[in-house]
Amino acid sequence: MAVLKSVEESNQVESLSNNDKLDLLNTIVESVPEEVAQQYQKEKMNEINEALSDESNVNSEGPTTIELSDGSSVELSSTDEVDNSNSRSIQALAITSTKMGPWRHEPKDYGERLYTAWVKLKSVGVVVATLKLGNHYSVGNYGLKMRYCSVAGTKGTTWSNVDASCDVTDSKAEKVGYDMNAVRNYKLSGSVSNGYVSLTSSLKLTLLNKNSKYARVYQKYSYRD
Repeated sequence: MAVLKSVEESNQVESLSNNDKLDLLNTIVESVPEEVAQQYQKEKMNEINEALSDESNVNSEGPTTIELSDGSSVELSSTDEVDNSNSRSIQALAITSTKMGPWRHEPKDYGERLYTAWVKLKSVGVVVATLKLGNHYSVGNYGLKMRYCSVAGTKGTTWSNVDASCDVTDSKAEKVGYDMNAVRNYKLSGSVSNGYVSLTSSLKLTLLNKNSKYARVYQKYSYRD
């Protein structure tokens, strides 16, 4: 691990471009024993998941960036918006949503919505992979329903390929205190990031007001290897 950490520290040399720094990192990672590289990736995942377990910043404005011990970083964020994925209206497609931190607890009007969990993995300040988990859900007198999940927006870069799939594991939250979940699995391949990871979303119903037609929903996600 000391070898890999020293690589990240050496990447701070301002005379190198970001591409040169990532190429150098790739070269060093490829030269170390496989078990060392695997341990390197595992420790990064553990740090990310530990950060995601701290829910003290509910409804924080803007993404949360975590600096990892090896000098790399991860950006955690989420969006929640009216789901216009089935609409071809130009006005609907133009609607955007502000990114917030990974923990949200907000009122949601009745209707179809889209909650998206975002994770951006960075080395030497460059995004090497973007992981997204889209939760297409509905709010109504029935509580919450997960219609389906999506993998749209997940992508790798020159330094990291990403294959992704997702499944809804619990599609309903009919009563206050219940939650529903989706899981997205990712296979990362490349010298900077590799291995299998998953994002698991949790959408919990904390209040249902049938008279005013809205619910309060607590949303979060976890990161696992």
